[in-house]
Amino acid sequence: MNQLNTIYQAPLKNIKRKISRVDGEFLYKEIVQNNPTFLVEIGIAAGFSSSIILAAMETVRETDKSAYNHLHSFDFQEHCFWDKFLATGMLIDQLIPEQQDYYSLHTKNSVLDIGNYLEKGSVEFAFLNSVRHQHPWPTLDLLGLLPYMSPHACICINDINLPTLHPGFNNFGSHYLFEFLDVAKFKSEAEIPNIGSILINYNKRELWNQTYNLLISVPWETQIPLAYLENYKINLKPILKSSKTNIIE
Repeated sequence: MNQLNTIYQAPLKNIKRKISRVDGEFLYKEIVQNNPTFLVEIGIAAGFSSSIILAAMETVRETDKSAYNHLHSFDFQEHCFWDKFLATGMLIDQLIPEQQDYYSLHTKNSVLDIGNYLEKGSVEFAFLNSVRHQHPWPTLDLLGLLPYMSPHACICINDINLPTLHPGFNNFGSHYLFEFLDVAKFKSEAEIPNIGSILINYNKRELWNQTYNLLISVPWETQIPLAYLENYKINLKPILKSSKTNIIE
């Protein structure tokens, strides 16, 4: 935990740190317990969560000298959403620079680009930190992510109580996703937990079906272009017919 303490004690300027210490410990422990080889992060911002993940990965390698791990972080933005002068992932250099060899930053990339870097079924841990919080963006992120997850993978979802903790962000995408899924899942021990985890438990098809059902059964909070949905190569007919969706054709 020494590396985690260093991250949380570091003086940060112009950074909107959204992960509480209790939530951060939950994320850290999930990685240490699962001992994944390949990890994926969807949504980076300044890189605070990336730093926590890298710290946990270092702990795994220190505990098991034969362990190898690598984090691939994806974000379609090249700068932080609140300050165009702050580069995406910039905190890595400040908080945990010695871990650069175990980290790949992929800006101008989304969940749809994972296949350019990783094989299907190879990812054992993912942190879903969707940049766009409105439903169905986090649901779409999970649909895009699932083909690359291993059958025994763990997926942590951030911002599961975002509107409660930050009333200015009145978007329920991650909350709907976490609460809708009927799978083995856990939450942090924070008074209002904002991070939870789900386990695939060798039933990826069932998880995919539940995620798809969420896409067509809960009213969307935003519009999604049809051209973007076509990239997922999923059955679009139920989506186009549903009264819950909001598609730009």
